[in-house]
Amino acid sequence: MTKSALVVSTLILTLFVFSAAQGQVTVESERALKPKDTFHECAKDCPEMVVAPAGSFMMGSPEGQGADQEHPQHEVMIAKPFAVAKYEVTFAEWDACVAAGGCPRPFDSGLGRGVRPVINVSWDETPSSM
Repeated sequence: MTKSALVVSTLILTLFVFSAAQGQVTVESERALKPKDTFHECAKDCPEMVVAPAGSFMMGSPEGQGADQEHPQHEVMIAKPFAVAKYEVTFAEWDACVAAGGCPRPFDSGLGRGVRPVINVSWDETPSSM
């Protein structure tokens, strides 16, 4: 798995735990969502989510192109729609997950928190329920 795919996977899974901790979305309302729909899973400090459709795409670079870690090119199948944050997850959003007990508190490297994109979050620091 590439570093960028790992980061995206970490954020998707963390947001899943975050939304479960917030308890704002009902099963019925979740099932009614369609690809490209956007929503918030809580009233305050939740990321805007967008529904990504099921389907497939080619991942990686064709032979003779790209870096070594981009090979082999292969088809990725997504069996059913899923939700992902529409924008980068901010410290405010992440800290709401921390307050709900679903995420560890990352160090901001002295750069500040609030609306800045969250940093210093690794796969190993994500909640064990993922």
